Amino acid sequence: MTTMTFVASPFVENFVSTAESEQLFDYLDRCRKVQAGPSVSLSFENAQTLSFRVQEVQKLRRAYPLATIQRMLGFYASLLPSAERLCAAVSVRRPGARPTPGLNGLGAAVIEGVISLKLGSQIVIGEVMPTRATDRTLGPAFWVSFPLDAAARAALQDFPCAASIGIIADGYAWESERLSFEVRRSLADDLRPHFQSDLFS
Repeated sequence: MTTMTFVASPFVENFVSTAESEQLFDYLDRCRKVQAGPSVSLSFENAQTLSFRVQEVQKLRRAYPLATIQRMLGFYASLLPSAERLCAAVSVRRPGARPTPGLNGLGAAVIEGVISLKLGSQIVIGEVMPTRATDRTLGPAFWVSFPLDAAARAALQDFPCAASIGIIADGYAWESERLSFEVRRSLADDLRPHFQSDLFS
């Protein structure tokens, strides 16, 4: 059974140690995170970002049935990037503020709206990925998947070509600033084949 109910929740920073947090924050901010307006941000997933989630899932082995743990790991494994797809965690929050009914409502509106990856003349519409409550235990309430065809892949790797994230939702319409060189380079690297380790085993 899946659910699309949104509960505004912080990013991965809530469940890693201080030292790990500093390392992850720096990496996210420089290479993976895109802010779209004052309340919505996307963090593109890869093996490095997901490794922190997996570490915490492993710590829950005594609290959850094995089948639940395996399902969590399977879901996180499905978020790994490929040449055909990028996935991003979506956070709806305001820095320093706790989740509120207003933010929860905005999150629900964002789910029902349009999240797009704009690559020059190419516009890739994000597809919201259904999740179970246990999939959301350790992180943001939902993720989006951006399917990439050959034209979109070429545009992503054409660094002079403008790229941004757009959000169109009831009561919220913003476009991010142009993606930085660090973010573009990191996302372009996701398109290359990578050796898959036993991270999710």
